[in-house]
Amino acid sequence: MKAGLSLRAAARMVGCSPKAIRDAVAAGRIPLLPDGSVSQAAVDGWNAGRRAPRGGAHRTANPLSGLSLLAAFAEAPPELPDEAVSAAVAIDCGADELARIVARHLPTPRVRAIVAEWVQTMRRDLVGAAGEPLSPICVESDWPPPPGCRHWYEHELFAREPINNREWQEIEAEAAAWRAAHAAEDAL
Repeated sequence: MKAGLSLRAAARMVGCSPKAIRDAVAAGRIPLLPDGSVSQAAVDGWNAGRRAPRGGAHRTANPLSGLSLLAAFAEAPPELPDEAVSAAVAIDCGADELARIVARHLPTPRVRAIVAEWVQTMRRDLVGAAGEPLSPICVESDWPPPPGCRHWYEHELFAREPINNREWQEIEAEAAAWRAAHAAEDAL
């Protein structure tokens, strides 16, 4: 396992392209760790110091509503299997990426409904849902529910909103900028 973040994970964390991270590494603005990864602190420092792109502020979307992937593991209770934490993070990251793509083409209420349905489906497959039979891949097949929960789907990792209101505002602003840029290109 790498000591830090991959360049792609770092890019996702701060909402830029992997190329921007590679360029910052090449320019010496983000140092590489010996294993080729980058530290979250170095990426955060670089991101705080760069100027906002045209049309708005930096994208600060975070798949865990304020937590980074590393923080998710650090803050997860030690009795939770890494696989369950990884799956929760993956679902939330997927929700964020799905929202950003679909918001370019559909009105926000439809995007929110689509993302909510996708998250519900992914979580149901992984941890079950109240009143439904467990899927064959449900984590309860391998691990008992976490302390304080009768079922995995009751745990905060799988019960919270995957995208908070601030992040929805950022997604809407990005989508509007994307549509405006593409409308200008289409007019040429």
